[in-house]
Amino acid sequence: MDEIPLYYFEMTKEIVQLAQKMLPYPLNSTIYLTLSDHLHFAVERQQKGLSVTNRLYWEIKNYYTEEFRAAEQALRLLKEQYQIDLPEEEASNIAFHLINAQSNTEENQDGLKKAKLIGLIVNLVRYSIQQDVNTNSIHYNRFITHVRFFVDRFFLDGLLQEEDEGLYRQMWALYPNAMEIATKVKAYIDKEYQTKIPVNEIVYLGVHINRLMNHSAINS
Repeated sequence: MDEIPLYYFEMTKEIVQLAQKMLPYPLNSTIYLTLSDHLHFAVERQQKGLSVTNRLYWEIKNYYTEEFRAAEQALRLLKEQYQIDLPEEEASNIAFHLINAQSNTEENQDGLKKAKLIGLIVNLVRYSIQQDVNTNSIHYNRFITHVRFFVDRFFLDGLLQEEDEGLYRQMWALYPNAMEIATKVKAYIDKEYQTKIPVNEIVYLGVHINRLMNHSAINS
């Protein structure tokens, strides 16, 4: 804290006040230190001409839209009130700090690992579909929302544990292509995280993949 000039804490206070008006959850007080430290470092990097790429920019922008919009407003605030003009990519970094400062659950919200897993699932599905996806469609938005909630449940050990074998077999009979892709997702997660995704989670993922495939086929 001694190394961070006071006005960075003042910036952070204004950003937090702005974000709280836009976000549906309270922010943990730790953000006052973590975001102040980040802003200080970001300005120093810019002054030295250093550019550090955020590898999860696309994931955060697309899967955490509320936090990203709040972060974009924060960049405008910094430019207009403090004459600090940070690059657009900094919005994803600020959004990341907002995500990690959620205080509405007892569990620590690890936004980075969540965004990474969401991105891997979505990219695997989109690659497996092998056709253009209308990312502005309601079906795509529902798919993204489902994946986000699945990842939340996954990291909180709250996956749907009941096993409905009849529904599982029916989904394979009706929508084999979608279920094959859902099973690929299961295989990847099971291997990467040494776990076993329950049958019903695969069924519900298959439902959303099937809707996405049908909609993409119509609009491609």
